[in-house]
Amino acid sequence: SDITSPMVKEQRSFLFVEAPLVASFGLQSLRNATCPSGGTDSPGAIYELRRYQLALGYDTVPRFLEMYAAGLPSKLGAPGTDPS
Repeated sequence: SDITSPMVKEQRSFLFVEAPLVASFGLQSLRNATCPSGGTDSPGAIYELRRYQLALGYDTVPRFLEMYAAGLPSKLGAPGTDPS
């Protein structure tokens, strides 16, 4: 908008493909997501987005997803972890 434009130093857009393990583990998908509004599902929710820089190679992404998926059960089962 005209009000915020003078305050924005830089803006970039990225397109991402969501990893299949999001559905496999029943995690909250960002597909069709909206900004959290403190609704009844997860009031005061905080979303964590991470960015990884991987080495080039045909098997890099599949290997990364395999290792990440192997660690998810312990992370999701930790005390205080929201099931979303």
